[in-house]
Formats: sequence, structure tokens, C-alpha cells
Amino acid sequence: MSVLDLRAIREIHEGQEVEVSYMSDITIYEPPPAYLRPKFGFECCCKGCTRPPAERLASHQRILAYNAFVPEVHSRFGKESPLQILKDLETQILILCEEGYIFEVAGRADDAFELCASYGDVASARQWEEICRDRYAIYLGADSDDWKTAQRLAARPQDYVGWQKLGRRNLRGPVSVNFALC
Repeated sequence: MSVLDLRAIREIHEGQEVEVSYMSDITIYEPPPAYLRPKFGFECCCKGCTRPPAERLASHQRILAYNAFVPEVHSRFGKESPLQILKDLETQILILCEEGYIFEVAGRADDAFELCASYGDVASARQWEEICRDRYAIYLGADSDDWKTAQRLAARPQDYVGWQKLGRRNLRGPVSVNFALC
């Protein structure tokens, strides 16, 4: 039997339901009942799992697009507009939030940090890495190596190994939403 380590990201009141995502791997494409029943022995009745087939198909297509986006994002650095890449990363983060794959937000925020650091933008790099750091604190704990690295880079983005490798340019931090809330 494995132990599940949970951390609350907001206050939990007595009697309040605590939800845990059993579909945390964004590469799972099966409809939730087909995945959850054999693996965990129950059918979930949350909003995501009970979507009508058309909405589930749209969700599936968003996940496929996300999985195609991730391996290509770094290859775009230095070849495409960094502002467009940041916009695309933010769009992907919003999709992650909508789909419930919120741990993945740290990886995309770190991609945005790396882009901003590659252009030597201290303020923007710091904002993105703070999102990454805060996600690691929630999901891995403030004693994890990932959190410690993100904390160090958020405090001093210039320590990033690729600092200013693409030149010097002011970009931007996150603008669409407070990602800490998703």
C-alpha cells in the first residue's frame, strides 16, 4: 500500500469534501470511467469525469495539443517572437488549470522563466520562477530539491546557466490570471 502525501492549498473546514485527482497524468487519454473503475475500483462523479461526450472530446483534443506543444517549446527559443512564446505558454497554463492538471503548471512556468532568463529579463524571470517555486512548495514541499532550486533562481535569476544567451530584452511576467488560484 502506498502513502499519499497531501498538502492543503487553502483552508479546509470541518465536513468539507477534499478532492484528489486520480487522473493527474496528462498523458492518459481514456475516458475517466474506463480508467478509474479497473485501476481504483470506483466511478468518479466530479465535473470533469461527468462531462458530456462532446466536452470530453474537446478536452481530449486540448490534452493532445498540450502534449504536442511541450516537447517543441524550447526549440522555438531564439527562432520566434519571445512574447508570442510567453503568450502560448500562458495559454497552455490556462488549459492545464481548466483540465485539472495543475501540477504541470510548474513546468510551463519554468519554461517561461528560462525564456525570460535567456533574454536577461530579471523581473519577468523572477515572476515566472516564483510561480514554479510556489507550485513545488504545494506539491513537493519546501524541503524538496526542486523547490530549493526554484527558490534560488527566483531570488537571483542571473544564476540560470543560460542567462542572456539570447541577448538582452525586456519581456513580461504572467498577465492572464493569478495562476496560484488554479
